[in-house]
Amino acid sequence: MAIAIRQARDDELEALIPILLLAEQSERALRWGLANLVDAVYRMDESEHLVGAATMKWRSERLRNYGTWYSP
Repeated sequence: MAIAIRQARDDELEALIPILLLAEQSERALRWGLANLVDAVYRMDESEHLVGAATMKWRSERLRNYGTWYSP
């Protein structure tokens, strides 16, 4: 099956926290980063099941990926 990637809506962020925590040491740090550093959050779905998430930060015209995580 194909994995669909799209920008997450604000009302979907809570559902992404468990996957994003796989790459962050604490929930507090993750939530601070989401509020202060991240420009966009993307979700990855396979057959309408959440399988991954990524946070993105744009700097100077370059795209910087702060991490992509996959959860089978």
